[in-house]
Order: sequence, then C-alpha cells, then structure tokens
Amino acid sequence: MNRNIRIIAFAMHVSILIYGYILFNLSRAGGWLSSWTIEPEKQIMVYVLAGAAVCSGIVSLVWPRFLKTTPPTPLFLDFSDVTPQVQKVTIIRMAVAEAVALYGFVASFLTQSLNWFLVFGAVGLFLQILVGPFGRFMKGN
Repeated sequence: MNRNIRIIAFAMHVSILIYGYILFNLSRAGGWLSSWTIEPEKQIMVYVLAGAAVCSGIVSLVWPRFLKTTPPTPLFLDFSDVTPQVQKVTIIRMAVAEAVALYGFVASFLTQSLNWFLVFGAVGLFLQILVGPFGRFMKGN
C-alpha cells in the first residue's frame, strides 16, 4: 500500500512539472510575451478560471470534512499512516489540488503568457505537498 501511494504522489507532482515544460516550450516557439495583461474578450474566462482555482484549492484542503464515512486526514501524512481509506481521500485531494495547475495551464493558453501557469502551478504543487503523504519529510524523519 505504501509503495502505491508513493508512486501516485510522485506521478501527480511530476505531471505539474510536465505541464510547465509543455507551456515553456510552446511559449518559446510561439513568441509569447511574459505579461499580466488580458485581452478584453478573454477577461471573463480568465477570472472564471481563477475563481475555479481558488475553489479547488479550498476543496482540496477541506475535502475530508465532507466525507462522513472516513476519518479526517491531517495535513502532512506520513507514508506509514496511509490506510486504504486514507489513500483514497489523499488521492482525491491531490487530484483536486492538481486541478489548480490545470486551470493555470488553460489560462496561459488563453492569454499566451506563462505567468499565469507559474502562479497557479506553484500553488497547485504546494497544495499537493501540503495534503499529500510527505509528513516524514516535514517532521524531519
């Protein structure tokens, strides 16, 4: 069980880095500008994506409180604390945190600026580390 969650957590972290790599190469090939300006016709969509990212971030932090059948999982789990029930909740929380990076991925495509993904991707990666099973690293073991 512990090996499975390690592989899944690693794959989810690497996926955000892969999104960044894809956008970086597209920005170099397409000549994207690094700016925060948004064209007027795309403003609503970028704001909707930002709102969805905030909601996803909040949901990834409070998800165990919605599930009454499973015990709440604390932040910074240790790999040895991962039971099958906790593993399911942890994977869902990490996937919802990854959605924050995906919203930034789409916002970067809309605005043709890598800046949006840098912020959303960093927040998504931070949330994955926060809700994922990396407690032994945080505890210093």
